[in-house]
Amino acid sequence: FDAAAVKECYRREQSIVPQQALAIANATIIHDAAASVAASLSADLAGSADDAAFLTTAFHRLLLRPPSDHERRHCQEAVAAWQAVEKDVSQTTLRTRLIWALFNHNDFITLR
Repeated sequence: FDAAAVKECYRREQSIVPQQALAIANATIIHDAAASVAASLSADLAGSADDAAFLTTAFHRLLLRPPSDHERRHCQEAVAAWQAVEKDVSQTTLRTRLIWALFNHNDFITLR
């Protein structure tokens, strides 16, 4: 997206352009991967309906750390908002959306 000129040889500053962020957020491969990861995590939890355990496991698996209290609260608020908008939304869909959100988390897409 932000390629260097072929004939120029210098150290480039890191940058991200809006198209990259939109590609990560909206690409079909990201949505498919979120569904796959959510299904895998649910299977690892033996089909547990415990959303707190799923969230903690997702953070550990994707971000290599536990969620902060602030992040946990915001995730719970997001799930509640999705359920308020869609009354019959499945647990699988909710979990997929949480994984999708974590794929777009700064700690997931930033190399440190």
